[in-house]
Amino acid sequence: MRLSSHLVQRMLRLPPPPTRNLTVERRLRVPLRDGAVLLADRRSRHPAVTACRPRSSASRTAGRD
Repeated sequence: MRLSSHLVQRMLRLPPPPTRNLTVERRLRVPLRDGAVLLADRRSRHPAVTACRPRSSASRTAGRD
């Protein structure tokens, strides 16, 4: 995340993003029907971030009587 993104976020009073840990895959080859190949970049959450999910309410209340 760049400083400019933080500044714009604060100026526009936007909420923080869910994560700033991104994995970028560059120059992915996507074949098109006409035979051309499109080069693309893919940005996704870092794998360690996606593994952390909030617990369900059932697991929080288990064992409480």
